[in-house]
Amino acid sequence: MSLFSNNTESFHNPQENFGEDKNEITKETAEAEINMVMQEVSVMGANDHELGTLREILDDLKKERISPQEAITKAVNIRESKQDYH
Repeated sequence: MSLFSNNTESFHNPQENFGEDKNEITKETAEAEINMVMQEVSVMGANDHELGTLREILDDLKKERISPQEAITKAVNIRESKQDYH
């Protein structure tokens, strides 16, 4: 389940996912979201490049080469692409 899921059973409070201006996603939130995507992709199996690419996204995020929102978008796109394939 994604931190940004519309599922009402989620344990995550969406207001906790944002920085001070409530529009900015924090780096920590993005890292947690990407780690969750990595777990989901791992469970799907038959991974070629996905986990390595997700690790690169995390590295780029940590080194501030990409924004938290861009990192989440890239990670979610990988998961969705894998779901479409299987």
